[in-house]
Amino acid sequence: MAANFWTSTHYRHWLHPAAALSHTRFAARATDAATLGATPAELATIPRSAAAFLVTAARKAGLRARVASTAAVYFARFYTRSPYTATDPRLLAPVALYLAAKAEEHTVPAKTVVAAAAAHYTPSAAGEKYPYTVADVVRTEFTLAAGLHFDLIVWSPHRDLPGLAGSGSGGGGVGAGGGAGGAGGVADLLPVAWAVLNDAGGGADVLLLFPPFVLAAAAVVVAGCLAGRDMSAWVDGLGLADSEGGGSGRGG
Repeated sequence: MAANFWTSTHYRHWLHPAAALSHTRFAARATDAATLGATPAELATIPRSAAAFLVTAARKAGLRARVASTAAVYFARFYTRSPYTATDPRLLAPVALYLAAKAEEHTVPAKTVVAAAAAHYTPSAAGEKYPYTVADVVRTEFTLAAGLHFDLIVWSPHRDLPGLAGSGSGGGGVGAGGGAGGAGGVADLLPVAWAVLNDAGGGADVLLLFPPFVLAAAAVVVAGCLAGRDMSAWVDGLGLADSEGGGSGRGG
């Protein structure tokens, strides 16, 4: 694993300016719309459903939250170029969790993710059951890894969140691999911030647009706002402006 976020494949290949991300995905979503006859709003429910599955399945399997987060990143990356109609998201979601568990060194049997997917994806009114098996998950694992160009290391915002509880009142900056300064007084906010990060997969675009330590800081700010705190001074102390950057974005 790269010791510095700025030298990682996550930064160099998989962060996109918003306009570039929209451009990259345009052809795939146009194919989906034409093939499925679906509206953009209807297509947007697909990653949200997958994110809900990943969080629920990971929890039931006793996996760490960052496994679900990594799986959500895999899912979002894969479909930046690939249409949903080319690889069924109902299959790719459990495959993403299966592969992410391996990458995070917290493996789970393929039959466990298949059973979770069968429970999550509601059978059709015609009585159709979940159509995929353990063999399908194992076979599609390589398809997913290849679609990710085998860039399987994901810098998770969950990794940066504990560092934001450090003492100190100003300066120091925040950055992946470099810890955080200016984070005094937020330790009590971390449980809520952690829950915010767990829900972030539903807005999968943020996983492709922003560095993980920015997402971690944003989660703390949300937690602070929910607690009625003014977080502006804390944000100023992080020095995020000094850590901004954008990857070239290979995009799938």
